[in-house]
Amino acid sequence: MTDALLIAGGDEPDTGSGVGSGSSSGVGEHLLHADLHNHTLLSDGAGSAEDAFASMRAAGLDVAALTDHAYGRSEPAKTIDDEGWRRLSKLADAADDPGAFVAMRGFEWSSTSLGHMNVWGGDRWIEPLPLRSDGVPPASAIPDEGPPDAPAAMLAFHDWLAAGDELISFNHPGRERGRFGLFRYDPRLAERLVALEMFNRDEDYLFEGVGPDGDLSGPDGEVRGGGLLSPGRTLSAGSAGGAPAAAGGGARGGGRARCRRS
Repeated sequence: MTDALLIAGGDEPDTGSGVGSGSSSGVGEHLLHADLHNHTLLSDGAGSAEDAFASMRAAGLDVAALTDHAYGRSEPAKTIDDEGWRRLSKLADAADDPGAFVAMRGFEWSSTSLGHMNVWGGDRWIEPLPLRSDGVPPASAIPDEGPPDAPAAMLAFHDWLAAGDELISFNHPGRERGRFGLFRYDPRLAERLVALEMFNRDEDYLFEGVGPDGDLSGPDGEVRGGGLLSPGRTLSAGSAGGAPAAAGGGARGGGRARCRRS
């Protein structure tokens, strides 16, 4: 499935010379086709990292990112390493074609208990703290994982993110029971959390994947019932002060995306 990004903001009229097949949707707006969540054989994907960008460009995308899993000790056979990270940098640099195709390197911070988050645009990567809840043996895990609304691994990840300038997203929200520390808010990251993945595999978090009261899972942690855009609910993606915002993905552009299902 291809995401379409509406990047809103800017005062200059569009000249029709945007990236690739992207088109203008109004003054200062460009519609780009992007896929910002992809895995390769460097983690647990099925395709070669060397072929990935060319394949996505040939499919008609304007923007593509490789975001291999960073599970760490919980899934050592499915996680990227330093060598793979450097390799992705070289591949993205080689595939990037200014004005025609944007190739980005990223990674997916992956905790089987707390959730997965994409991280784009940085020169570093990190894996979650070793958690017993993620299947790490007790002898190798941290002794205190913290409360559900302030888990130690989430706090440590937030601190790491706050030291950089990467863009981030919530992926398949609700699949993992911890739900990012119950979607713990950190004001340091508010302007860089630019996306929420609404579809993944056969899972629908837009229309079906949240509970009837707006909760992203039932009391037992299982995703169920009415989506973010179930009848009568409005979803607004964006933040104040011209912060980056996008519907369906992330990009560095000011503005706001809003949609409603009646």
